[in-house]
Amino acid sequence: MLKQLEVNKLSRKCASVLFWAMITTVSIFAPIQEAQAHGERNQEPFLRMRTIHWFDVEFSRPANDVMQVNELLTITGKFRLFSFWPDQLPGPEKIYLNTVSAGAVFTKVESWVNEKSAVQSFKGQLGRDYEFKIVMKARWEGDWHVHPMVNVLDAGGLVGPGVNYTVEGSYSDYRHSITTISGLVIDDVSTFSMNRIYSWHALWAVLALIWIIWWVRRPLLIPRYLMNKQGDYEDVLVTKTDRIVSGAFIVLILAIIIISMNMATSEFPRTITLQAGTAVIPPIDEIPSVKIDMKNGQYFIPGRTVIANMRVTNNQDRPIRLGEFTSANLRFLDRSVKGINDGKEQNFPQELIAKEPLRISDNSPLMPGESRDVRIEATDVAWEVERLSSLLNDPESTIGALLYFYDDEGTRYISELFGNVIPVFKK
Repeated sequence: MLKQLEVNKLSRKCASVLFWAMITTVSIFAPIQEAQAHGERNQEPFLRMRTIHWFDVEFSRPANDVMQVNELLTITGKFRLFSFWPDQLPGPEKIYLNTVSAGAVFTKVESWVNEKSAVQSFKGQLGRDYEFKIVMKARWEGDWHVHPMVNVLDAGGLVGPGVNYTVEGSYSDYRHSITTISGLVIDDVSTFSMNRIYSWHALWAVLALIWIIWWVRRPLLIPRYLMNKQGDYEDVLVTKTDRIVSGAFIVLILAIIIISMNMATSEFPRTITLQAGTAVIPPIDEIPSVKIDMKNGQYFIPGRTVIANMRVTNNQDRPIRLGEFTSANLRFLDRSVKGINDGKEQNFPQELIAKEPLRISDNSPLMPGESRDVRIEATDVAWEVERLSSLLNDPESTIGALLYFYDDEGTRYISELFGNVIPVFKK
């Protein structure tokens, strides 16, 4: 009786395992819905506020525009390597201008920094600005979110503002043609000599398979281990024939390498080695700034408002007014200021421009040499949507931002704002 109960219990377990195995198998082949997300929102606020500030970013095509495969997209703008770079993050000793999207859906055709080719990494300087240009070609059909990005050695990618695009057409129509230094015209570098690549992979795969089969026919793993441990089976585990075959493999592989190298050298006598050096790209001339001394900062949680109290000193020779506060790609504007860009640069992501104006305690013209205590309030739901309010949970609750001042002729002065932020529930 007990034995029968154990059999029944085992049968029920087997049935349960079989049921869930079937469910898992079916779910693998079940259709899934496409998901869209902004990956940059997953980055910690201190990464987005205290590393790279992007400004004057423009996209050559309107947001949500429909493109065709092979059409070009150009991204231009500037970025600043923030002076108050986080201590826990490797500095910008080596950086690389890049883009980020859902895979290789665009081809980066050109990249320039300060009008110099940026195909290589270069050393960045904290507190300085760089002007960039990226030209991309649509490659895969689909809905894509595209950002400019700067990769920092040992720190990862730091992204700028992004725009959605729809690419129509077919990848089979994609072409990226070039002309080599020898005059050879390549219709599409992404498929150039693919048959040759397949052939070489197949050759090495066959040789590897033969090598594996040769040894698999012998005792493996545990039996081989035990035989090797006893020490009396050297001639059984590795025979004279094995040594001959191994030597033949070495000679064959070396012969293939030498012959193939000579064939490639004969067909392509002029080649350029992949460049591993670091380019020298100095920053653009320093932009005049206004002296800022941040006293304290607050994040008003119910109102989704960042508050900063600071002392501003006009060290320029003309009256100035504060026109913009920008942090982590979010922009807060006072459109009454003369010369300010109203936030509608060509195709800039409008969701990153606050609907509420920047509130300033006193934004009357600040005369040359004058100092004034100023309180600014930047209010928008984007602090929550962009997950920037989580800065309150960081071990170092600080904010980094850029302030744009304008004189009466519309000249812009960019200053950095940095300081601690504490949460408050009442103003």
